[in-house]
Formats: sequence, C-alpha cells, structure tokens
Amino acid sequence: MFNRDINILVTGAKGQLGSYLVDYFTKLSLKKSSRIGKVFGIDIDDLDIRNAAVVDQFFDRNSVNPPIEIDYVIHCAAATNTSAIEAKPEDYFAVNCLGPKNIAKSCARNGIKMVFISTDYVLSEKSPIVDGDLQEFPVNQYGLQKLIAEQFVKEAYRDKPKDYMILRSSWMFGNSDNSFVEKFLKNVFASYAAKGSAPDGCKIEVPVADDAYGQPTPVWFIADTLKSLMLNKCHGTMDLHYPCCQISRYTWATMIWKAFVDGEQCIDSKTSDIIDRLVDKIAVVPRHSKDIGISMHHPGKTKISSHTIYEHEKKFGDAMTDIFTQDTSMYVTKNWLKYVEMANEMIVNRA
Repeated sequence: MFNRDINILVTGAKGQLGSYLVDYFTKLSLKKSSRIGKVFGIDIDDLDIRNAAVVDQFFDRNSVNPPIEIDYVIHCAAATNTSAIEAKPEDYFAVNCLGPKNIAKSCARNGIKMVFISTDYVLSEKSPIVDGDLQEFPVNQYGLQKLIAEQFVKEAYRDKPKDYMILRSSWMFGNSDNSFVEKFLKNVFASYAAKGSAPDGCKIEVPVADDAYGQPTPVWFIADTLKSLMLNKCHGTMDLHYPCCQISRYTWATMIWKAFVDGEQCIDSKTSDIIDRLVDKIAVVPRHSKDIGISMHHPGKTKISSHTIYEHEKKFGDAMTDIFTQDTSMYVTKNWLKYVEMANEMIVNRA
C-alpha cells in the first residue's frame, strides 16, 4: 500500500479511455478517503511520445504544469484504427511501439510506476496453451504492434518488475465519438440516407461482421478495476475479463440497435417519425468480414484465462449478462437525443 495519496499522469488524455480516466480519477481525488492525489492528463500537443529525447526531457525535468511528484503513468496513447494499421503498419509503429518504449524507459529511470494499456488482440484462437495459459499469438498488425510494445515495457522495467503493469482490454467503449456504439449508429443512418427510397416492404441491409469476437468492455469498468489494482500495487501482465462471454460484432450491433429503438423518447411527432422510418427500413444482418470489404485478420474466439481479473464477478454474480446489456443500453440512452439529431440531419440532407 502507498503511505500517501498517489499522483497520476495519463497519456492520450483526449482519447476515449484517457479522457474518461482523467475525469474519473479527478473526481475521486476530491474525496479524502479515495487515496487519489493529483491527476494530470497529456496528449500529443503536450508531449510527442515518438521522440525519445523529448520524452526523457519531460520526465527528467518533471515538466507537468503545475509540477507533481508522479507515482503512476497510465499510458493510453495509441493508434487504434485496426484497418488503417493493417494497411500501413509502418505509419503507426512509432506511436504504438516506440512511444510506449520511450515512456517506459524514462519512467523506469525516474522511479515512476507504469500501467500500459494493451489489448487482447495479442492473443488469438491460434494461441498455444502452456500450463493452462494462453500464449501470445497476434494475427493482425495491431496486435503485433501492441505485443512489441509490451516487450519494450518489460525490458525497460527488467530490474524493477514490480513497478509496471500491462493491462489487456477488449473492445472498450464509452461516451465517445470513437466508440463502436457511435460508429455503428452512424453507419446505420448513412445507409438509410443513401438507400432510404427502397420500395415498401424492402429492408435496407446494414451488414456487420459475425466472425470477429471480443468482450465489449465499458470504460467505467476499466477505470474501476485499474484503481483497485494500482492502490494495491499489483504488477505484471493481466487480462481484463469483463463479466460476459465473448460475442461477435454482429451480436453487439444488434444489441446497440435494439437499445436505440427501445430508448425512444417521443418528444414530438417529428422525433417519433424518424424512429418509425428507420425501424421500418433497417435490417442489421450478419456477414463474413471479407464479404463486406474487411481484409484484416480477427483474433477469433479466445478463452482468456491467464492472470484474469474476476473480482467483479463476486459483485455481480448471476446478473453479469444483464449488467453487460445494461451498460450498452446506458451509453446509447445517454446520447440518444444526439443520435436522433444525427439521423434527422442525414434524412433531411437526403431529402
């Protein structure tokens, strides 16, 4: 345990997870019993993680403004567009591999603990099992780059193995424009805008890959678990196991669509008409990824078991599946009016 409140620096503070963590830990820091001290977030405008000399200077001089004695760096900064990385991996090697390496080396030298946010894409259905644990076997460039970064972090902390943590998450989502929730709904609205004049009785098909599997994980769960792990000085490589089974992108998309339709808030007839028109015309359909132009390899079904975190299962018990459904619905409902306005704008533009 720490003898004082811990101070935290978050990289990638404008991203989906980074922005949430800054807000989450900042709110906790206002509570005297939380044991969270000062919280600071930085992004590419504050620090170019690709430049080793710049990173060294930042941490050697403790350039956080106002200065704080940093206990933990949570490294969220990364390129996560898997399709783009698959097409041109060389364009993203610096930020996804050299960035974590530079941060880890500087933090280790300055006695700062590090949490590296990795991904379950370092594993796959081809992963060998040794002593009951899945071994790393990435099948796409994103997973390979994250695995390389993991090795860089381990090497930097070779003499201080208790000062780093690698946390692998899966399909994180939250209140962000970059989440799959919003991307999928935008795709639905765009499909309607392009083909809304389909004959009566004909559905506009919105295809979603049914051969990509993961465990959609809300950012609140990552933050809550991370807080517990840091305060208890946990270390090593851990797979963040959200309390639900693996599902396909298609299954998740159908849940999002149902949450959007069921979350109807009939403020006026115009709003109600938008929903009715979409429901009558849209059909979310399963397709193989290659059939819809997605050429990258997916990890497939994996049974993550090594060093898995199960503490939340004790809290949720038999209600785990319901909790996942509620999380998806919560984020859709929270932004429901924004999504309706988005749909309306596309419909008006098409008209």
